[in-house]
Amino acid sequence: MNVIKLFGSFRQYSPAPVIEASGETVGAVLDSLCSENPELRTAIFEDRQLRPHVRVMVDGRDIELSAGLDTPLAAGQSIAIFPPIAGGSHRRWR
Repeated sequence: MNVIKLFGSFRQYSPAPVIEASGETVGAVLDSLCSENPELRTAIFEDRQLRPHVRVMVDGRDIELSAGLDTPLAAGQSIAIFPPIAGGSHRRWR
């Protein structure tokens, strides 16, 4: 089993902020998670790909630095899913 942690607005689509699921890849785990929750699938995916700016981390490492949704998982690894975050300023303060 893997622990999935939902952050920010994704928490509203789940009965708990931390869920357990199993799968051989990140994509398989997310598919399993979203099969029970179509609203979460819509929030995370667009045309079977992660929506722009959605970040998925496995044990603190962004899956984009690995094999994306095909990133292999071992039992016990932690998956964190972060929604897009906006805000801040691009202006430099002196």
